Amino acid sequence: MNVEELILKGENLKESIYYVPSPEGTIRLFSEYKSRNNVEYQNWISSVKRFIRNKDENEFNEIKNTFKKIHPENHTEILATLRAIKEIPNEPKKEVIKQEKGIHINITNQNQETNININLIIKAFQDELNGKQQNEIQSIIDDKELEPEKKKSKIIETLKKFGGDIASNILANILTNPSFFGF
Repeated sequence: MNVEELILKGENLKESIYYVPSPEGTIRLFSEYKSRNNVEYQNWISSVKRFIRNKDENEFNEIKNTFKKIHPENHTEILATLRAIKEIPNEPKKEVIKQEKGIHINITNQNQETNININLIIKAFQDELNGKQQNEIQSIIDDKELEPEKKKSKIIETLKKFGGDIASNILANILTNPSFFGF
């Protein structure tokens, strides 16, 4: 179910909520409400809880008590929350990570996060290549006319031209650097 369907179903179920008067001769300190379509109402509540929890755990924690009792005010709050989710969706969270100098890229995809330190790769190249070789690789990278696949091929060709050990030494420097594995 998407948010529009949940809102529509909630609007329809709103009419099923009714006040339950206290039995004659008893005094109730609270108001009791029920739904004429109790099973359908409870199924809707379960779907809404799951939907909101998946969208925003904090939002869910703020309104989870409204799910405990059928009440017109609770129902209105649930619908308002669904409308807010529809109208103002969550934006991706931007992380600012303060680390030592360098470029750090965070890639977040669902529940998986990968951290790449670009300076580690740049340093490996600087350690193995002399200034002229670095400039040659940089000019290939900066060439805007070359397509990415052709750039890749040309960089590999150039590294081979520098000598067979260069590429393997660069890779070894990256893999043996403790920062590469986050140690």
